[in-house]
Amino acid sequence: ATDPDRLADKGTTPWTSTASGAGAQSGAPSYTLNVDSSTTYQTIQGFGGAFTDSSASVFAQLNETMQARVIQMFWGEDGQQYNLARVPIGATDFSTSVYSYNEWAGDYEMTNFSIAHDIPEILPYIKSALGVNDGIEFLATPWSAPSWLKRNNHVRNSLHPGLVQDEAAFEAYALYLSKFVSAMHDEGVEISRMTVQNEPHVAGQFMFTYPSMGYEAEDERDFLCDYLGPQMAKDHPGVAMYVHDDQKMKDEGDTFMVDRVATIMANQECADKYVSGAAFHWYGANLKNYDALASIHEAYPDLPLLATEATLKDMTLRPWEEGAKYATDMIGDLNNWAQGWIEWNLLLNSHGGPTCIGPGVGEDDESCWPVGNCDAPLRVEIDEESGDVTEWKVSDSYYHMGHFSRYMPRGSVRVGMEVSQDDATATKGDTDGTDGTDGDDSADDEPPLKATAVRTPSGEVVAVLLNTGTDAVPFTLAVSDGRSVEMQIPPNAIQTLIFDALDGGDEREALEEAAQVAPAEAHEPSAEATSEQDSDCPYSVFNWVGSVDDNPYFWQSPSFDWNATTTVGVFGDITKSTERVEMRDFAQARGIKVVAGASPSHIDVNNATARDEWVQETVAYAIDQGLDGMNIDYEGHKPSLTAGFNEVVVELCEAMHAAIPNSEVSIDVPFYPEYEGRNFDYTRISEACDGLFIMAYDGEFWDNIQCAVTNATCSQACAPVDMVEQGIRQYLERDVDASKLYLGLPWYGLKYESFGRNGFSKIPFFAGQIDYQDILAAVDKAGDSGSVTMDEKSKTKVFDCGGLCSQWSDLITDRTDHIWFDDPESLTPKYALASKYGLRGVGMWESTKVTYDPTAHTPDADDMWDSLCQRSD
Repeated sequence: ATDPDRLADKGTTPWTSTASGAGAQSGAPSYTLNVDSSTTYQTIQGFGGAFTDSSASVFAQLNETMQARVIQMFWGEDGQQYNLARVPIGATDFSTSVYSYNEWAGDYEMTNFSIAHDIPEILPYIKSALGVNDGIEFLATPWSAPSWLKRNNHVRNSLHPGLVQDEAAFEAYALYLSKFVSAMHDEGVEISRMTVQNEPHVAGQFMFTYPSMGYEAEDERDFLCDYLGPQMAKDHPGVAMYVHDDQKMKDEGDTFMVDRVATIMANQECADKYVSGAAFHWYGANLKNYDALASIHEAYPDLPLLATEATLKDMTLRPWEEGAKYATDMIGDLNNWAQGWIEWNLLLNSHGGPTCIGPGVGEDDESCWPVGNCDAPLRVEIDEESGDVTEWKVSDSYYHMGHFSRYMPRGSVRVGMEVSQDDATATKGDTDGTDGTDGDDSADDEPPLKATAVRTPSGEVVAVLLNTGTDAVPFTLAVSDGRSVEMQIPPNAIQTLIFDALDGGDEREALEEAAQVAPAEAHEPSAEATSEQDSDCPYSVFNWVGSVDDNPYFWQSPSFDWNATTTVGVFGDITKSTERVEMRDFAQARGIKVVAGASPSHIDVNNATARDEWVQETVAYAIDQGLDGMNIDYEGHKPSLTAGFNEVVVELCEAMHAAIPNSEVSIDVPFYPEYEGRNFDYTRISEACDGLFIMAYDGEFWDNIQCAVTNATCSQACAPVDMVEQGIRQYLERDVDASKLYLGLPWYGLKYESFGRNGFSKIPFFAGQIDYQDILAAVDKAGDSGSVTMDEKSKTKVFDCGGLCSQWSDLITDRTDHIWFDDPESLTPKYALASKYGLRGVGMWESTKVTYDPTAHTPDADDMWDSLCQRSD
């Protein structure tokens, strides 16, 4: 798989068709993949990685721009979308020092417990991830007790058993673990799962040692049942306790995990109270150990199974094939009842470290090494003197992991999938839940094609296919409802197929019935919606103010142009603050409509019942908030949801108009109609609703204005004038009435960052938005040291600050090389397009991105409003 193909959208293939290359004589046997979405298994909890001390150390050395890039890469919507995280309790084999949270010998009450070690680097790393994804669930795992509670008197290494064998030590250690959960809560990190011990079989290490603590299965059971379980139930009853957290097998075919779990679960009273699941790692009998999971599920069918650690060691040999081991293991684990999969270090230095695997356990030997022995999905090299990133290596495992984490959201349910070879040789993934493969791509009789499938909360089926062979493999995807398609997967490749579940019969009825919760109580509107005022601009103005909490009284400024505004758009609860209510009442008193943003992105729009409930809830919300309508935004669209989106939008517009006479419902639409394969029925939507708001400010995703080097993100304008005009024309060509179109343009700029690599001193990549008011402040402070020019092709301004931007604004990092932005001069010809094509009106994102003074006019705001209204000097 070449770089452009990795995690790339390969288009849509119609059912009952032959995809390009399918059925070719590749020399490989063909397969049939039978998918039955009515046969369901476990619910998926998610995918993720660990916040190790080593990763946090490397992360802390990066500048803010690169840190943001790392966080988005793993935790953001444009990256892996991870939602499970493992947090070590104290030092691990991947730490920069040997430590615990209480080395005060004899402090059995844990009065000196402190997570001060984590505050400089680990917690900022975690909180950065929470800043872009508040849906992360955290699992905590200890490697070692404090040294004075261990029989070997050291955090490194362990005897069997590891803890001092007396009640005071057991009670103190249980309290120690509970206090960690409390301390993390105080820092805003909520631990929802905990394992008793990482790899409890590890003890008696020789030569190279790391923090560990040994338990026999009976020791782990007794500590959980008598001490840790009761302590956590008292202090943190919502934390789920997982046992084992060790290998599935040590050697192929053994019963290592099966026996240990059975020993713990034998105390049924304890298991019922304190055991919420079993955790496991992938190392022992790697890729040949899935029978262990099947056996445990058969014995304890209600016991959740969670993969909590995996990593690759080989950083150079056969990198793509090494990465494919991740996919092999995830398919094998999921097909054998695993609910999620967490990898180990996400970020390391270029040497696979730092690590805390050291040579000895002497009292004075606390050394950890800067080099390591493991791969990570991202490895970087940082110049110690300049702080520049000189190497940025994304491992091939990253791309394999993305096929699962990006397309199997939490709440997905594994469904029936049977993979059969055309000579009737089959691998299983159906009613017994077993994969029938061991993932060993070196075995002569191992079929190269592996697969698993889930049904997502939105009603789509996601099937992930892996071909570990050296030949392309033709296959037929056959769905239980009769649909089928012939396709082909290239050699050594991974594919994700997405399609609607289209259930029928009893299951469809059951799903719809389950979705019919008590309907919203009928509300009678207290009055009709506000009648729209006339704008002193040549068209209507949809004034997006967004979330207004940062400057709640902006609307009182003389520069906030109420005379131009015909509709105000807000986000959030109007009634939660006096300032918002005052703004709403002021606007409506002037005849200006007030609408709020809403989205059906979280529902299955193809499900009629789900649509009806959402429409009722949205109408009731508008009435409750005293609004004049709603604006609908729909992100992350998939082509399979197009028909459902058409229906839900039309249904909302009809319901809103019936419930609130004279109301306004507008729909945010992309800068050109077919972006992201949306291809909605824009004509029908525009006829049912009041306006389509063209988000022309998203143009940076489409029009490349300037490329610096190959394989680097291009810097570009946010709304190039030719792109803006072409988008308008395409909507009109689809028979959308011009009187229904708003043209939305940006009141912000785009930052582009640089770092040195391969001899190039400037390689720009997109680093986020910056408000217009902040751009002007930086330009003013720069004076002659910076330059602002007009890019004539796009009619967009470029602020070239030569890498010195950070001197002029706290909002700009030292890597910023240039900023593309619109100002009154560049916006004037773009807003003029609304008059040229007779559009309903214009808008912006957002009007609050300029400076407002509650008591006086501000020139930058006045100039932007004059440009929007086409006012001449």
